[in-house]
Amino acid sequence: MNFKERIKQSGRRMLSIILGVLVFICRIIFAFLHSLYRCVIPCPPKAVEGKVILITGAGHGIGRETALRFARLGARLVLWDINKTDNEQTAEDARNVGAGACAYTVDVSNKSAVYAAAQKVQDEVGDVDILINNAGILCGELLLELTDEQIERTFGVNILAHFWIIRSFLPRMLERDSGHIVTIASLAGYFGTHRLVDYSSSKFAAVGLNDALRNELRMLNKTEIHLSVVCPTFVSTGLIHNVAQRILFKMITAEDVAEAIVYGVQRNQRHIFPKAGIQSRLGIMLNAILPYRVNEVLEEAIGITIGSQSKKQL
Repeated sequence: MNFKERIKQSGRRMLSIILGVLVFICRIIFAFLHSLYRCVIPCPPKAVEGKVILITGAGHGIGRETALRFARLGARLVLWDINKTDNEQTAEDARNVGAGACAYTVDVSNKSAVYAAAQKVQDEVGDVDILINNAGILCGELLLELTDEQIERTFGVNILAHFWIIRSFLPRMLERDSGHIVTIASLAGYFGTHRLVDYSSSKFAAVGLNDALRNELRMLNKTEIHLSVVCPTFVSTGLIHNVAQRILFKMITAEDVAEAIVYGVQRNQRHIFPKAGIQSRLGIMLNAILPYRVNEVLEEAIGITIGSQSKKQL
């Protein structure tokens, strides 16, 4: 190859690189403008009437409130909870507003129980359209005050159960290229919190599960299976108390979270931050870029105190 040919080849490579960079920049700009557009004009809500929605931890709190809201929209509910009495009450209340509802008593930390219940749902109800992994527990103790069993239970309910449940219902979603998986995580999945070492760790895992699974589905070109991760601040379910009303985050209710879940699911929102969207995103961004001493000042200003009242499934 002579000198002129080498020059031409180098020029073609350089042109290809420049064009590639320009295309990349244009895609970034388009994606950014589309995001801004959706901030102003949200997606129209998708209908959930007649859709089969499975909610874990449906007996009380966030799960119950979410179930009742979807019931009013005409969804068919499949309700899982370890507490049979509370779960059946939620199902009865859903039927009273005209929705179909089936209650199953399930300990989601028990892999065998999950697989058995999932098969029963498939046989008795059919395909699940929307899966909401809501069940969770919180102990609220210092790390060295936790027992081994409490740590294992936290991870069993808060994250391992998500794997067993998703693995039960995802295959049919893949076959249909249709579905929606909702992960109820927490802002504790972005910020490590004292007295919540086990809980925060499990919620970090839940956020990671959602993000990694989304990428996996994208690589499989399954564009119609939507994923949402819900990251509330401090929810007044009796598990967390004495949260100072300062700066970024305030105590919210299970009703607030349920309202945000229904709104976000209907619009296929990827990240749902109930009642504190801007503050939550700002907090996550600041936590990532600010020096750790500055973050410590912010954490002290938030003023969270964790009680030790729980040890039960949410």
